[in-house]
Amino acid sequence: MDEGSVEERITALLAQRHGPGWGTDPWDRRSEYLNGLGSVSGALLHSALFVPELIEVEGCVFLKDVGWKGVGWDEVAAGVRAARAESPERLKRYVDSFNWVELPYLFDDRDGFDDEADALAEVLVQAWRGRLKDLFPDRRFAVWIKSPEETGHAVELGFGIVLEAA
Repeated sequence: MDEGSVEERITALLAQRHGPGWGTDPWDRRSEYLNGLGSVSGALLHSALFVPELIEVEGCVFLKDVGWKGVGWDEVAAGVRAARAESPERLKRYVDSFNWVELPYLFDDRDGFDDEADALAEVLVQAWRGRLKDLFPDRRFAVWIKSPEETGHAVELGFGIVLEAA
């Protein structure tokens, strides 16, 4: 699935799932599928993925609601302080452990999800990079995708701080 642009692969996946469109000419752009099948309500529903809410706790950035792990922010703050006291690497591991999601588990409909999850992850990486850069322009973050082969079960998307070399 590495051939072609992300846009071309997404259009092919949309055609595979929804057909070639209707009318005399097949749809050959994502925007045609958006116009024919999308809705404002659907776009708003998915906005949490593309523009995730981020929160700063003790100077560290966390995903606020997407993939939330259910720990209270006071507990997170205490964990940040303890990890920071130990080492920069320990702090990075601690913060990074909160800032990832397994894409399939964000949706009830997982039919035919593997190829679609790969394409979605590529788009989300771009969106998350932009969001982090917009909100925290003076900080460096890495945004990553881990394949099911790497995680052992699902496509994972996450971000973390980049430690400066000593």
